[in-house]
Amino acid sequence: VDEAIAARQNFCPGNSVALNLDFNSAYTYNWTASPADPTLDPKDPNPKVSPELPTTYTLEVEKGACKAVFSTQVEPLPAV
Repeated sequence: VDEAIAARQNFCPGNSVALNLDFNSAYTYNWTASPADPTLDPKDPNPKVSPELPTTYTLEVEKGACKAVFSTQVEPLPAV
């Protein structure tokens, strides 16, 4: 389930990061962010994000009675 979610991801300013490239439409997704990311769609299976600060995104995946939780740290690289 969703093994493509990396523990840590970096991106350059002006770009974005796709959080879950190997999503499965049969699952239910619920994302949260810390600190809060007002642009995050919590139900999007593969949201693209570009936080201004290092942010931890946590994903709860459900299919029937099965649940799994993943998280990834997304950090913007310094501008050149």
